[in-house]
Amino acid sequence: MSNLIDTLNEVKQFETLDDPLELKKAKVGQLSVGAKNNIVRKNALRKIQYKTIDEISDSLRMTFGPFGSNTLILKGSDAQSLTTIYSKDGHKCLKNILYNNPIELSIQTQLIDVVSHVDNEVGDGTTSATILSAEIFKQLCSIEAGGVAGYNYVSPYQLSRDFQYAVKLIQNQVLSHKRDFTLDDVYNIAFISTNGNHEVASELKYLYDKFGLDVYIETGISNTEDSVIKELDGLTLDEGYSDPAYINTTDGKANIRNAKIYAFLDPIDTIEMVSLFEKIVDDNIIRPMWADVDDDCEIVPTVIIAPKLSRDMSESVKKLIEALYAYDQHGEITRKPPVLIVTNLLGGNLDKYADIARLCGCKMIHKYIDAKLQEEDIKKGIAPTPETIHDFAGFCEEVVSDISTTKFVNPAEMYTGELDENGDPVPTQTFTNLVKFLNAELANAKENGEDDATIHSLKKRLQSLKANMIEYNIGGITIADRDAVKDLVEDAVKSCRSAANDGVGYAANFEGLRACLELIEATDDNDQIKPILTLIAKAYINVQSKLYEDDPDIFIENNLENGCPYNLTTNEYDGKVITSINTDIKILDAISKIVTLMVTTEQCYVQVPALNHYEFGNG
Repeated sequence: MSNLIDTLNEVKQFETLDDPLELKKAKVGQLSVGAKNNIVRKNALRKIQYKTIDEISDSLRMTFGPFGSNTLILKGSDAQSLTTIYSKDGHKCLKNILYNNPIELSIQTQLIDVVSHVDNEVGDGTTSATILSAEIFKQLCSIEAGGVAGYNYVSPYQLSRDFQYAVKLIQNQVLSHKRDFTLDDVYNIAFISTNGNHEVASELKYLYDKFGLDVYIETGISNTEDSVIKELDGLTLDEGYSDPAYINTTDGKANIRNAKIYAFLDPIDTIEMVSLFEKIVDDNIIRPMWADVDDDCEIVPTVIIAPKLSRDMSESVKKLIEALYAYDQHGEITRKPPVLIVTNLLGGNLDKYADIARLCGCKMIHKYIDAKLQEEDIKKGIAPTPETIHDFAGFCEEVVSDISTTKFVNPAEMYTGELDENGDPVPTQTFTNLVKFLNAELANAKENGEDDATIHSLKKRLQSLKANMIEYNIGGITIADRDAVKDLVEDAVKSCRSAANDGVGYAANFEGLRACLELIEATDDNDQIKPILTLIAKAYINVQSKLYEDDPDIFIENNLENGCPYNLTTNEYDGKVITSINTDIKILDAISKIVTLMVTTEQCYVQVPALNHYEFGNG
């Protein structure tokens, strides 16, 4: 080993020319070697990143807060195709900003990823997520340039790791301030989320009061001036379709009616499991699609759920995906065969999945290690073969899936089909026993001092079982009018849903800033995390300064003294500026995964040299 160390030191001491081709002396825009290529160097990349993220943030700032304004979005190339959209929804505005050049377009796409993550999880906060992303990007650039006292910049990867560690500290600190969701919170969350829309906030409070805090509200568009509320019974799984190919409605959802449900308990990643999967797809979808009219072979509405699907997707799935996309290409999205695959189930989703499968009447399909035991279970009818696989299917009246959730409406084993003296559906013994079991488990967990994660998981399972579903279809005079209100309602509903599941906190990025300041105070001056916490706090302050434009310094100080953000609509510190406790947590989570990649990237290869419209920096 010592000889290798000696050799290593010799190599380190061996002198070479620092710049043998004198590339460092080359002028900007003139490389001393070769012709123009697709490489964009660090200096040019940073400049365009900085400029683009700043101008996007500045544009969305116009929609920020209760006094933000609408943005007019025009689509169509002529008078016949022209559509008019008015929106102050940050997510929608961001998606409609367009760029010609590739790096700018990639930055916008990454910001859309940040905002989409926030929108899917908590609804509200999409505009502040964009502005905070821009502010944190600028702060990280300062660290990278060595302009931050107390932080020893070593490498992009070290900066990324330190930043993500700081984010974890802040997220945990934010959670320490959460409280339980109440009926009064519904109005306040909706009022803040919709920028002071009293009518929407009151309507949502009415729905939560009537159907309970566990209600699941789905928003849509009414065909009339009046809003329409439709009550459904069902369960929700926090995972959506596995591929956009399954979308079969014009509003981006997969809707399968009178569906057979096939529930795989284990990942589909063995020859045997794949053969069962292929048998379902071939019998129910593929063969009927290609069958002659006279053949006694009909398409069966099919939903397949599995914790995981092997990357080596079976030929049946590949054919299915290709066939489904062919409908998209021919503009026949609503004529697709009714099929849906939901996968990538993790954590608490697996427990909720098992509950849903049981209430759909599914017989779970799982792997066997012991061939003898499998043979015995096949004889008993509790293990499937390709010939008996369809006997393991359950049933659900309707399954609706989007990018993040799948709803099961009226599963077969949820209600008996009879009504009680109040006209309400009578639950089955299966449903009643499951609720009793989970209530008992929750009581035991609390009594035995189980951790918060265990108790939270049991609560979510109970909420999923008890929750009614409501379709809240927004009315209005014009399509533009309905769309504008629908955007606000969707944000409010998602924020209330998250608050019901995870707890309530203050809005206006108050929780994030407070958590940063508490951590900075408790952190040793020599700790390298302290400057990062300080820069994140500074980013939060810059975001809040855009919200409290009149006198931000006074407002921010008074917010902290009063322990809550100032309510710009009531001109009081009334504690009503609230949202899901997860809002700042999800914003930081997305930023830590996406924005740090931007600032730790030191060059870019655009698609082809012809698209390289950027100057060549010196590295």
